[in-house]
Amino acid sequence: MPHWIRVYVVPAAVFQAVLIGGGYGTGREAAEFVTQAGPVGGIVAVGFFFLALTLVLMASFEFARTFQTYDYRHFFQQLLGSAWWLYEVLAVLLFVLVLAVVISASSTMALDWFGIPVLYTSIGIVIVTAVVLSIGQAAVEGLLTVWAGLFSVFLIVIVIITLNHQGSGPGDGDWSMWSSAKGFQYASYNMAAIPVLLYTLKSLESRKEALLAALITGIAGALPALLMHIVLSEHLPDILSEALPMMRLIESLNQPWIAYVYAFLLIGTIVQTAIGALEGVVQRIDGLRTDRGRALLSSLARAILGALVLMLASYASTIGVVTLIGSGYGTLAWGFMVVYAIPAVTIGVWKIRQTSVQP
Repeated sequence: MPHWIRVYVVPAAVFQAVLIGGGYGTGREAAEFVTQAGPVGGIVAVGFFFLALTLVLMASFEFARTFQTYDYRHFFQQLLGSAWWLYEVLAVLLFVLVLAVVISASSTMALDWFGIPVLYTSIGIVIVTAVVLSIGQAAVEGLLTVWAGLFSVFLIVIVIITLNHQGSGPGDGDWSMWSSAKGFQYASYNMAAIPVLLYTLKSLESRKEALLAALITGIAGALPALLMHIVLSEHLPDILSEALPMMRLIESLNQPWIAYVYAFLLIGTIVQTAIGALEGVVQRIDGLRTDRGRALLSSLARAILGALVLMLASYASTIGVVTLIGSGYGTLAWGFMVVYAIPAVTIGVWKIRQTSVQP
């Protein structure tokens, strides 16, 4: 794989794939944290989301490159010292929550559109994820890169078709700075995925590469939110109560082929989210084993670990997408802001500067 793809494309693609499957792909996150602010307020919320996310991405990418910390345990040991475990506690909760969201969303879609029982969908996700994890990191990065690109292209096509079908996009509407500030909250828990995906940064060779890669990743993370807001705002306020807003939007277009392509891409992306998040967990465990002079996890161990975590998430998924995203994500967001976002742009930047000025 060419150097520029490993540096600028892979981190952005893997990050976007995790964000899309965890809620972007269903439209639930965009409705909850962006479109709820109103047509104009939602655009402001995306702006807040992009700025906050990119700032933390830049600090984190350069911190990881400077201190060569490419799994989140080493990253937070360097950043927070003895308090590093605080992120681990929040991360475990978020891993299970994100995986519960993607399983719940895919199960709902498979049942509504194809009549596939929820249990069968859950088992299928567990099996596919375990198989891909057993192949290794290279396979994970390649698959996530390709799939994220396909889904992004599809979203752009949907925006064009929807605007031609419905109108000119977001109108004026009422909005408040407070509701738009939910973009910061939205960014806070999405930032939690950054340390889990540090394994994609091992090819960075300079500060310039780290900062540019972070900017591209920030754009990749915020673009789907903007595209979805443009089309979802046409359906306010009814769209806010939908568990799968994008599915309802696509159904309103009366184009069966779009629905089937969307279902195929979304279910695939949901599986990619599970794979991307679990690969970060595997890398953390491998880092611990390396420190202790032990061998990396075997292919079988990687597969079993993924299957066990997904089975726990399957149980949690019975709560439902709306509740999981509205309550679970919103609560964890503040924890990640305190434990990760603020330290990254303060302590992290200070440590980078201290290292840079050393003779």
